[in-house]
Amino acid sequence: MRNEDSSVNKIVVIGGGAAGLMAAYAALNHGAQVTVLEHTDKPGTKLLLTGNGSCNFTNSEMLPEHYSGDRSFIESVLSMFGYEDTLGLFEGLGVQHTEKRYRFSDARYIYPLSGEAASIRNALLYGIERLNGRVVTGVNTESISVNDKHSLSEPDTAGRSSLSCFAADDDGVSEAAAEQSYVKGKCLRRFSIFTDKGTFEADELIIAAGSNAAPETGSDSSVYPLIRQLGHGFKTFTPALCALHSADCALALLKGIRHDCTVTLEAEDAGSFTQRGEVQFNSNNISGIPVMNFSRYAAALKNGCRLTLTVDFLPDLSFDETVGMIKRCAVLSGESGRNFEDMLKLSLPSGLAKVVCKAVIGEAKAGTFTAGFSEELSDGVYLPVKSRGAANETCARIAALLKGMRFSINGSAKFSRAQTCAGGVPTDEIDKESMESKLCKGLYFAGELIDVDGDCGGYNLQWAWSTGFIAGSSAAG
Repeated sequence: MRNEDSSVNKIVVIGGGAAGLMAAYAALNHGAQVTVLEHTDKPGTKLLLTGNGSCNFTNSEMLPEHYSGDRSFIESVLSMFGYEDTLGLFEGLGVQHTEKRYRFSDARYIYPLSGEAASIRNALLYGIERLNGRVVTGVNTESISVNDKHSLSEPDTAGRSSLSCFAADDDGVSEAAAEQSYVKGKCLRRFSIFTDKGTFEADELIIAAGSNAAPETGSDSSVYPLIRQLGHGFKTFTPALCALHSADCALALLKGIRHDCTVTLEAEDAGSFTQRGEVQFNSNNISGIPVMNFSRYAAALKNGCRLTLTVDFLPDLSFDETVGMIKRCAVLSGESGRNFEDMLKLSLPSGLAKVVCKAVIGEAKAGTFTAGFSEELSDGVYLPVKSRGAANETCARIAALLKGMRFSINGSAKFSRAQTCAGGVPTDEIDKESMESKLCKGLYFAGELIDVDGDCGGYNLQWAWSTGFIAGSSAAG
């Protein structure tokens, strides 16, 4: 049987993902005795997938507006453990980092110098091992009980209860042994966590079991009913950071296009949201970072709310400049005898040129639209006087489509294709300075399980680091 000092604060962390590993490491650094219970065979599985395996683990522009959730809660968390704290902690663990900048942001996106997510995962595991923490894998948590008799034991000089601890091996404590301790008049620690590998006792319990995103990494919802049983509310998870679905027939022609766009999501009763970046079009969905950042709002569809995505394919051109570009294509088409669509493809992706020609001119007329462009106007554009009005109207319609193509959104990708989720434990039930439950003393939450979700770009991992560090440090006391 393993001998353990009953005066040492004993912490169990449910979940061996980013937040759980950070919580464990922080608690160990504060002198606690820590056991991590991981549902899968390997901890940090989802962490290995982040950034397509390269792990954008934080971001220099760590601002509350990059998150969805209670602003005061988010501000408090980020102020207590932010971007620079994360860099310092991982540097102390031996991880060097590199910075990347992208066209559409002033932020610096931070990656491990190795270019491998495993560097982040392994650094935490090595740190936990060095501080004598333990990680038990392949564990199914079946129930959690709060031991009412916990309050009957006499407090020690540190203000904690002097409790007996049973831990025969890494498989935990058998329920029979726990019951026997009551018979002998001894008192268990505050929490008993019953699993298929035995019962684990803890003074403090940190739940960092993640969300429903990427279920192949172990997110199977099994812990969520237990959280409700502990008295907490739980906002149903919906996929976030994923593609938005549309039945618009134009997507068949746009399939495969990746283009710099400005996108605006109009959500009925919720306002509009605009971002710029690379957008990717597929046969039945639209993705890319700016679109994925909006996907959290797709949950409103279940309430009958209508969502419309408007795409500006030429964000660097004004409407008038776009009209001018189209007229120049028409002039060159008339001069060369080439199909107008072919000339438009010199400035636009082929599929996009086909969509606007089909929508505005019609395939049959696309070749004849510019046949009469012969008279030079004062602005240098060739148009016959008699058809100038009609031609200008057609150019304006094409420009309007390129500057504001609208797609009706009818859903989002499933959990298996989502990077994170919206929903979880309500923040008004959690103390923002400690991550401790306001409803159950000694219970803490961290990571995606909390009802806050961030944009693409390292924001959700920073949330895991921040809440995990705060929860672990607070639980260790």
